[in-house]
Amino acid sequence: GLLTVTRPVMNTIFERTSTALDEWRNELPEPGVIAEFQSRQASFVAESLTGYVRQTLRRIPEDFDTIQVAIDISASGDTILVAPGVYPGVVNFNGRDVVVASHFILNRDVTFIDSTILDGTEGGRSVALFRNSESPDALLTGFTLQNANTGFGGGVYCNTGSPTLSHLIIKNNHSNRNGGGIYCTQGSSPILD
Repeated sequence: GLLTVTRPVMNTIFERTSTALDEWRNELPEPGVIAEFQSRQASFVAESLTGYVRQTLRRIPEDFDTIQVAIDISASGDTILVAPGVYPGVVNFNGRDVVVASHFILNRDVTFIDSTILDGTEGGRSVALFRNSESPDALLTGFTLQNANTGFGGGVYCNTGSPTLSHLIIKNNHSNRNGGGIYCTQGSSPILD
């Protein structure tokens, strides 16, 4: 998930540099102006990325056998990067504002959405759970969620959680009450992308 953090910083640097170059082409800057500009940009990058340096990247299955174990030991702000494969649900965010992403997040290759599957066949519950006031910083992206059969929210169940759900295929999930695909209750307001 590094590019999702660095891309906005990089774009800001390019925009600022383009504006400065346009001005400098019309009128040469005074001595030291370019050095001061470079110093300001370096400080901006350092301030923008300092928080990310402290965050942890956990890889599945290289570092952990299951997504749930990685979530359970993570702190808000961590990223869990999941390689292609079929993984059993339930994936419970447990109130952590973490990023759980397939390799789709690295280069936007949509084939990773089809090839990285969260499968609810064994769980008898929702594939993904957000029940502990998760914020939009809790991100689930780049997966197929399938084969759950439960009472509420076969694919995704939000109860007080308001995560960001991005680039997901939610299919073949069933509910005997409400929300075969997604069910949200108790003030949940997820962002669907």
